[in-house]
Formats: sequence, structure tokens, C-alpha cells
Amino acid sequence: MNAAAGAAAAGAAAAAAAQQQINQMEEHEMTNYPVDVDNWEFKIIRSSFGNFANQERREEILAKEAEAKWELVEVFDHARIRLRRPISAKQLDGKLDFDPYRTLVDNNISINYKSVAVILVVAFMIGGAFIVALMVESM
Repeated sequence: MNAAAGAAAAGAAAAAAAQQQINQMEEHEMTNYPVDVDNWEFKIIRSSFGNFANQERREEILAKEAEAKWELVEVFDHARIRLRRPISAKQLDGKLDFDPYRTLVDNNISINYKSVAVILVVAFMIGGAFIVALMVESM
């Protein structure tokens, strides 16, 4: 990998880290828990592909979460929603066919597509940087 490709990859990683930090700060600032917070546990679930924009898909996801007694508190955007459930609901966790503390709701196939997309983008960036380097050397 040449310097240009390395710099591009580092820039992309820095941008992703900055966006993640902004999201975490936003989530923290938007937290307005009720006084009886001691009786509840909270989680934020994420969708890498903005599945919460589709109301049918969002309701499907919330119905699955409701099996573990999670209920909607707020919608941040198409990719993040906050849920809560009574602490006493932990007693049901062993009877569930999914992880009640999951925070990513995309299925494995979607995650694999995302991985492939990231690899392709990085490959194009490296290829582009290589072509530019060849052009510069030939001048």
C-alpha cells in the first residue's frame, strides 16, 4: 500500500470514529430517564442499513424485542432506537431463542454484504491511489 492509499484509509477510519463519537454524545445528551430508573434497564439497538425507516421492518424488530419485554422509548434516527424493560424481565431470558441484549438487528447476510461493500471501497481506493502513483511516476 502506498502513502496515498494509507492516508485515504486512515482518513476514512478517522471519519468513522468521529461519527461514532458524535452518535455516542448525541445518545448520551438525549437520555432523559424517568425518576424510577432503578427499576429499568435500557439499551440502544442499531441497524447498519437504516431498517427503522421502514415501519413494517421496525414493527417486526420491536415485536421480536417485545418477547424479551423490551419496549420502545425513543427513535433517534433510521439506524438507532432506544428500548427499556423492567429489570424483572431477566427471569425470562433463558426461554428466549435470541440474545435479549443484542444491539445489532441486521441479519448475518446483511452484515456480510456490508463487509463486502467495505472491502470493495477500500480496494477501489487502493487501486485508484496505485493508478495515480503510476501516472505521477510516468510524468
